[in-house]
Amino acid sequence: MKCNLVSKQCEPCKSGDEGCNTQAFCEASCNIPHAKCNTTTKQCETCDPVKDKNCTQSQGECGGACANSPDFMMCDVQKGECVPCQQGERGCTPFSGHSGKDQCSKDCKKQPADEFVKCNWNTHTCEKTNETDPARTSKSFCESQCKAPVYAKCDMKNNVCQPCDPVKDPDCMQTKEWCDAAQAAGKCKAPAPSSLAGVWRGNEISKSYTRGEFDIAFSADASQVTIGFFDTKQEKKWHASVAVSDKVTGVESGVTALDFTFDTVPAGDMLGVTSGKKVTGLFQVKDDWTGLFRVLYLAIPTADGQLLSFDTGMTEGSEFVLVGCKQAANQEAGCDFSKASPAASSLLSMFI
Repeated sequence: MKCNLVSKQCEPCKSGDEGCNTQAFCEASCNIPHAKCNTTTKQCETCDPVKDKNCTQSQGECGGACANSPDFMMCDVQKGECVPCQQGERGCTPFSGHSGKDQCSKDCKKQPADEFVKCNWNTHTCEKTNETDPARTSKSFCESQCKAPVYAKCDMKNNVCQPCDPVKDPDCMQTKEWCDAAQAAGKCKAPAPSSLAGVWRGNEISKSYTRGEFDIAFSADASQVTIGFFDTKQEKKWHASVAVSDKVTGVESGVTALDFTFDTVPAGDMLGVTSGKKVTGLFQVKDDWTGLFRVLYLAIPTADGQLLSFDTGMTEGSEFVLVGCKQAANQEAGCDFSKASPAASSLLSMFI
């Protein structure tokens, strides 16, 4: 199915068509708010993908990336100095950190009217232009910036930006400047297991999911987890000790492997785990676009299985999408999931 951006309805499409995805994905994302990053203010601004071709992100996708976007500058040849600009403007170039902006100022010079140049981004060469061209700049600035873009992605294990090829690597989506800015903001490393602390609520999404709601509570140091399942009134409970797995290689980028050793498994268990046996699952935590919640992606394999990606978790285990407060107990901000902590009670009693 593919989202009709005008009607906000999902419509049939052919596999391989741009924007064509599963019906579940389309229904979940078709009518969500969109936003694009104002790289000058580092704030996301509401936009309409029908009217703006640069409006390609949801508010959630925009939020985290925009706050950590590189600084975009352009050379004002009349003043002989670099000035902030919005990504997409002619001559607007990303810079990472103070050294990049210092280099911009160094290369930006006042230019005689008959010596204006601009970058030909197809050939990456500087060509002469006139003083009325909005893309005009100084020769030194053009020569320093008129280069083919270098792409990079986060190496989450080593907290560095790793060069990549966007043609060959589907995870290679940002320029090196964007990656460097994310790394400087601490977004280029996997979250500590302690980020799991607190209560999470959500649903199972794996292929053979069971109808109902899951409440999952991690201890303050994330060394213990209690899982509660509700359908109507009946609760099932699991308990396991948790530890980061340092022996697993080949795990999906940005994802952390966790060892679960279950000591409590209820009758009628549908996770496929065994008391006393260790299984290695996966987790990833992301901020939502509101700044109030966090989203936890969690996968637990069946039996003695081991997962390396969330794709395999959909068929070889139990996979969850769960929401929790950005702070473990953020009642002042209107977010308190404490009542969802798994307990020996019925679903109805939680609301009394």
